[in-house]
Amino acid sequence: MTKEEFVRTVHNCYPLHPVTTFILPRLSEQVAQNERTLFTFLSAKGTSTLPTFLEEYHDDCFRVITPDVVFNYFEPLFRKESYSSALHKNYILTKAILEKLEEGSLQAKIIKSLSLIYILEQFDKIKPTADEIDGMYSLDYTHEEIREAIDALINKEYIIYLKVSNEYLRLKQSSGVDVKQEIADTIERYAADFSVKSTLNSASLDNYMYPSKYNNEREMTRYFSFEFIDAAEVTKDINWGIKSESIMADGVIYGIIPDSEESIENIKKLIQSISKGFERFIFIIPKKYTEIKDIILQFNAVMRLRAAAEGDDLLFDEYEVIYEDLRDVISEFISSYTYPEYLKSKSLLQEKQHLPD
Repeated sequence: MTKEEFVRTVHNCYPLHPVTTFILPRLSEQVAQNERTLFTFLSAKGTSTLPTFLEEYHDDCFRVITPDVVFNYFEPLFRKESYSSALHKNYILTKAILEKLEEGSLQAKIIKSLSLIYILEQFDKIKPTADEIDGMYSLDYTHEEIREAIDALINKEYIIYLKVSNEYLRLKQSSGVDVKQEIADTIERYAADFSVKSTLNSASLDNYMYPSKYNNEREMTRYFSFEFIDAAEVTKDINWGIKSESIMADGVIYGIIPDSEESIENIKKLIQSISKGFERFIFIIPKKYTEIKDIILQFNAVMRLRAAAEGDDLLFDEYEVIYEDLRDVISEFISSYTYPEYLKSKSLLQEKQHLPD
């Protein structure tokens, strides 16, 4: 769609908000499976329909139909969805949250809009983010009011979770437990037991690397073991042969975890000087420093709390949302080492660099 076509579509669909214009036909297709419900919304008087909106519209102000109105209109159909369907489960969660909020409030509108975004699951077009919500309601509310409403839903009501991995806002049902404080307390209590290196090695699915082309050409199976190590383990007097003697593989790839941005260059220089003579060792160094320790601490704390919450479905699910989010962040960090095509790291073998800068 060209810019001119987009402007013309927005103009012709007024008073529908552009996001409402996107949601309406897709939601109608998914829920009603015919055009009657969409046609009724556009032509018939009733609860949360276009004619009703126009009847109450006054020219002394500029108003549009936002996605929460669409939620209100389709709600009777949401109730009729199969109990086992993902859509019905999303609706039940949304209703449980809305019961805690004032009807017609900005917070309630935000919850309804997020619910619709998750029903459609077209995140490449509409993302469940604070910026997207701001764009929906900035005609009726100030940016500060919208941000305050979102913050309240996250920090006071505990019914929205802000994902660390992509900043998506996700609906959740609160167990009444201050999970943030529980996580902080668990970190303080068990921080000494949590290891960044051990957690990454346990979470990695790429414990072995296979040179597929080499193996296919020679009709054999060769593989390298992949293992994370701390920067402190890379010293001038280290013997890589002794360090890896318990590893059963044709070679070893060490992913080195730096402790600061400055340490990256120091590690690279040290590796180039101490790796001579060890031809079956490859060292992976990130191009940029990424702080991962806090994520690791939270991840381990949530794993412990999630295990302790078994039997309490509501609390377990609340921890599960956070666990999955942190796991995604850790997986992305690991991938920056194990997928050279991402160009986020450098691979060193003796003094040779095998990845482009």
